[in-house]
Amino acid sequence: MKFKFYCVYIFVVILITGCTKNLPQNIEVYHNGFDNGKGDILVFKGDNIDTSVKVFTFNNTQVLGPLNHNAVFREFSDLPPHKLLKITFDLYIHNAWKGNDYLSSDFWGLFIDGQRVYYTTFSNIPGTKQAYPEQEGYYFPPGSNAFNKNLPGLCTSSNSIYGTSVYQFEWVKPHTGTHLKVALSDLVRETDPCQKSWSLDNLVITCIEYQNQ
Repeated sequence: MKFKFYCVYIFVVILITGCTKNLPQNIEVYHNGFDNGKGDILVFKGDNIDTSVKVFTFNNTQVLGPLNHNAVFREFSDLPPHKLLKITFDLYIHNAWKGNDYLSSDFWGLFIDGQRVYYTTFSNIPGTKQAYPEQEGYYFPPGSNAFNKNLPGLCTSSNSIYGTSVYQFEWVKPHTGTHLKVALSDLVRETDPCQKSWSLDNLVITCIEYQNQ
């Protein structure tokens, strides 16, 4: 009986260690839901800090915006050891974005350490095409993969539905450096935020390391 019990014990230990081998360890290094204002996020317009951009209430939550020809920027140092970087946030696309329109396309991008790593287009207008959920060069209906595309817009569209689409964005890629620069930016043709703008909420940055390396 002792031998059988020992064999069962060894089997359970092997099973447990095998199941836990190389499990990811998620280390959240940044979380900003903008409930207490902008916090330590920097917002640029061109090369200058844009102090006019504030947090406002939209759809019963606090969001950073509205943004138009802006770059939202945050720099990190002394990141913990990691193999992957995960960035998640809620992206609000307001008003008359028209997606893929040749030289007048409405682009939006994610930049890591000064390099453009994700570049896509969005649209709220029926009959047009957008690249999201893929990058530029793809053609999907307006609002594709949106978490919600039936929210009102801003300014004169504030009482109309279909004016804002919300996307729950997630980006996961290899990254091992101790320093990190993250920027989110648009490139839309119109400079009037009442024509086209975007807002940001629930920005979370996570370093992922693997145990038992």
